[in-house]
Parts: sequence; C-alpha cells; structure tokens
Amino acid sequence: MRSTVHIVGAGLSGMLLAARLRAKQVPLRIYDTRSWLACQTDERTWSFHHSDVPEALSTWLMPLVSHTWPGQAVDLGATKISFREPYYEIHCFDFYQKLSFLEEFFVQGSPEGDHGYLIDARGAELCHRAGAQKFFGQRLRLKHPHGLTVPMLMHIDPRMPTVPGIVMEFAYILPFSSHEALIEITHYAQNAALDLVLLQRRLAMYLALGCYEVDEILGQESGSLPLPLTAWKPSLLPGSIGFGVRGRLFHPTTGYSTPYILRALEPLAEALAKKQSSHACRAVVRQASSGRWFFYFLNRLLFLATRHREADGIFRQFFSRSPVLIARFYAGRLTFKDHISMFVGRPPISIVRALFYGGRFW
Repeated sequence: MRSTVHIVGAGLSGMLLAARLRAKQVPLRIYDTRSWLACQTDERTWSFHHSDVPEALSTWLMPLVSHTWPGQAVDLGATKISFREPYYEIHCFDFYQKLSFLEEFFVQGSPEGDHGYLIDARGAELCHRAGAQKFFGQRLRLKHPHGLTVPMLMHIDPRMPTVPGIVMEFAYILPFSSHEALIEITHYAQNAALDLVLLQRRLAMYLALGCYEVDEILGQESGSLPLPLTAWKPSLLPGSIGFGVRGRLFHPTTGYSTPYILRALEPLAEALAKKQSSHACRAVVRQASSGRWFFYFLNRLLFLATRHREADGIFRQFFSRSPVLIARFYAGRLTFKDHISMFVGRPPISIVRALFYGGRFW
C-alpha cells in the first residue's frame, strides 16, 4: 500500500520515527543489515540536553531515558564551568527493550520490490570537505569513587601530550554511580579514519593521569562522525526521504543528532500519517536541518584556521558566553545576534582562512 512506510536503518532516528508512526497507527516495516539482537547489544549511548526536547514530545520521550542528571560541567584547564540544565542519556539496550513492540515490524535485510514511502535512516557516511569527530569510550567500574555528580561534557587535560594531526582532544564523562562511569576520548581531526589503537592508548593515558583505577570494563563504544565544512548532498537510496544523519539532521560542530531528529520527528510522522507527498515530507526534514551555515563556518575555524591547542581557545571563548546562548548552540538554534556575540572581542585565532576557504568568501 502507498501509505506503508519502509524505514531503512534501525538506529536512533529510524526507531524513534517508527515509534511515532505506530502511535498514529501507520503501517510500517523496519529494515537493518543487523539482527534485532545485534541492534540491542551494539553498545551505543545517545545523550542530549533538556532544551533539545520539544515540549510536545517531552512526556512521550522521557520514559525512553536511561539516566538523568540535574546539570553538566566543562573543564578546559584554566576554565571550569557548571550548568544547571538537565542532561539525559539513552542506552541502546534500554532503548530497544522499551521499544520491543516494534520487533514484529523488523526485517533483517533490505526492502525489495515496489515501496510506499521509503525512509533512508542509515548511519553516518563520509562527507566531501569534512573534518571528523572520532571517539572511543569505555563503561567502567572503578576501584575508587570518581568524584563526579554530573556529566563532564568536555575535559581538556593539559598534561596530555599533543598528537600530530589531532586538532583537539578532550574527555567526555557520564557518571552513572559513585564507582561507574562512561569515560570517552574524543578527537577532532581532519582524517576520518578511525585509529582505535591510538584512541585506546590515549584513553589509557588519560585514565592514568586522572588516577582512575579500573576494576572492570563493562562495555565500550567507538565511532567516527563527519563534521562538514560546507553544505553537501547525502547519498540516499533511490526515491527515498533522508532522515537522521542521511537527512543532515545532526549538529555540524558537535555531532549531536538528537536535537535535530526531535525537531523533525513529529512533523515528519504527521506528514506521513496524512499521506502527504514525498516532496512535502522532504521539505519537512529540510526545514528541520536549516540554519547550518554558521556551524560550517565554525568547523572551518577548527579544522582549517587552527594549529593544535589553538582550538582550545575557541572553546574557552565560547564557554565564557551566557548559559542561554550555550544551550541554543547545542540545540542548533543560534540567532543572528548570537552569531555576532560569539565573536565579540578579539577572536583567539585568525579567521581569514576560514572565511575564504576554497578561494572564495563563504
């Protein structure tokens, strides 16, 4: 039937869309190359801020959350900041358990034959002219308390020696209990290739410098996310509607996908339920992914106009701004006034090369 929605990709975006469509009694199928069990056990963590959640979806989304914290923190060495905004985490195993009612619509493989609506919700792909956010993290049980009560979104330890080719390196920590935490090393780099040996070695070094004694490794995750320097056209399945990363629904500078996915989720589900045209559905996704040009510019600053450690200065200047502006930044909802205020004063680096990337102004 034309109204049947075929979702390719059973990750965060595909599953959230499937859940909203079932709430509206829309016929659907979900396809993935992995089995349902593999989807559940593929170690993955999705995090987001309170301001990322549309008010209309808050009641529906909160039961899917695995952990909630009342605030968050940043430690850039000389700059330490705390925020009161709540922060949330969804763990993949909990996520699939809570959405187990969707298993009956799951098909391992690819859609065949004629389709109704085809949604391409597959994961990240390499982008032309892009940097990369590469990460490796371990969920650890520690021998001693780690001392954190809220997530550490960014910790730059100046004792960590520099690595050639790495624009910026920081740790990301989610404390689940006094002795348990996800500790992740993140690299911003121009090369998208995932060097797990390097990341594992850097994480071990960070743990040693921080005096974290590991009692047990409970899980680990890794990945490489594109951070585009310019607009690009994702590679989509023929005739499909891109959603999630394939619909450019992710933050170009932080890699966070949840705020953009949630912004498009209900409008797209409603358009599909009303059997609107594929063109109209694409317009819904395109509207949710708009306003990205400034983040492309910031990425150019990070990847093209900086030397190692100079990128730290960009973030020190950024986190000196108001918490309201920072919340809008993470949500991808900066205003023109925000664009101006972020560069009040002397920028920590020259911006000429970023402005004229490729020999042309923006």
